[in-house]
Amino acid sequence: MRVPLYLAICMAAAPLPGAQDNADAAWQLTVRLSQVRRQAAKALQEQPDFTCLATFDRYYWMVNEREERKIDTVRVEVAFVGGRELYSWPGEDKFSDTPLTRMVGAGMMGDGDFAVHAHNIFVANAGTEKWSGEEQENGRWGTTDRKLWHWTYRVSPYQSGWLIGSGTSQQTVGSEGSFWVDARTLDLVRMETRATDFFASFPLKAVESWVDYRRVRIGEQDVLMPLRGQLKTVSQDGSENRNLTTYSNCRQYSGHSTISFGAPPEVAAPTPAPAARIESRLPPGLALKIRLDTDLAVATASVGDPLEATLAAALHDGKTEIAPKGAHVRGRVRFLRRDTTAGRLPGAPEPYTEAGLVFDEVEFAGRVYRFAGVLKSFDTALPGVRMAMTQDRNFDGVTMARQQINPVEIPGASVFFIDSRSSGLPSGTLMTWITQP
Repeated sequence: MRVPLYLAICMAAAPLPGAQDNADAAWQLTVRLSQVRRQAAKALQEQPDFTCLATFDRYYWMVNEREERKIDTVRVEVAFVGGRELYSWPGEDKFSDTPLTRMVGAGMMGDGDFAVHAHNIFVANAGTEKWSGEEQENGRWGTTDRKLWHWTYRVSPYQSGWLIGSGTSQQTVGSEGSFWVDARTLDLVRMETRATDFFASFPLKAVESWVDYRRVRIGEQDVLMPLRGQLKTVSQDGSENRNLTTYSNCRQYSGHSTISFGAPPEVAAPTPAPAARIESRLPPGLALKIRLDTDLAVATASVGDPLEATLAAALHDGKTEIAPKGAHVRGRVRFLRRDTTAGRLPGAPEPYTEAGLVFDEVEFAGRVYRFAGVLKSFDTALPGVRMAMTQDRNFDGVTMARQQINPVEIPGASVFFIDSRSSGLPSGTLMTWITQP
């Protein structure tokens, strides 16, 4: 069972007298940790179901160029329902337990990592803690100058439950780090964690994270939740991936059904329910002429953004019309990666963006057709937009050789290139997509 990404900890702490012997001071510190753990366990059992918008800004440290480059931004809805962590793309009406790494499909992602560490320390009592002293916040992680209590901790690989994957390799690691709590309220303020006990052959040599917490009103409760966090990995060659995560728009999750007891009140005749949508699936091999209704600007777009389009021509299966011209077509941005041709194609480096799109739904007159599609062509001439990047190179003054960069493969998405000559796909762009089995 996944651990929700928050703790609700509230208990007034008795002041620690300064003139006590070491044994008594150690006992008081132990009592305080016990208070925090008990309150956290209670909060986990009485948690409200809620959902938040999680925004991941992803960065990559270029070893050869000695600079950090932003790759993309990913936005997903995260729901915590009945102790389970579920995900959906923004705007969708259903959540699933598909792992976030599989849902996004490319690049570094972490699901549940921020929750595991807090759960190990405050609920499972799996760590070994050491008092590190009192500190003033001094605006480091907030706008106040609270008095903070600082502990360091360590959790063995046998108790951590922290599973890290890189490529085809996976390993359960231990952890060590620090946490700070508000000396007055015992609210968790910050956790910092480093992975330990890597195998020598593991592709990563370091994984680090930090999380800042704050109280948020969820329904009728003030819940301590992540405000922002960071996950960073360092490969054996020194390259780094960094995800900066922020949580926003947190609200109580509620279903569509209601339960009532006792005799129902007298009401007027019920209003007829809207007709249910008729759903079916398009057969493979059909060509959809799609016209974008929204701009796709790569400078501001994020993975997860919805796309709206219409059929530019009626969709036929043989002589049978399936959907008329003008039917709504829905899709989503599934991949964005900003990169450069440096070291890949000859000549001066050229910036470009790999963009991956998914279109999977046609709707008209209460009927919905779902499909898996592959982008065949752009039917609107767009400078800088192409399916592959190629360049002919003269090696010896006579021989010409073509070098090519192919787009990354993302399951279920069609990926293409947008170079510096274009800012993206404008509204009105025409494309042809072919339905797949």
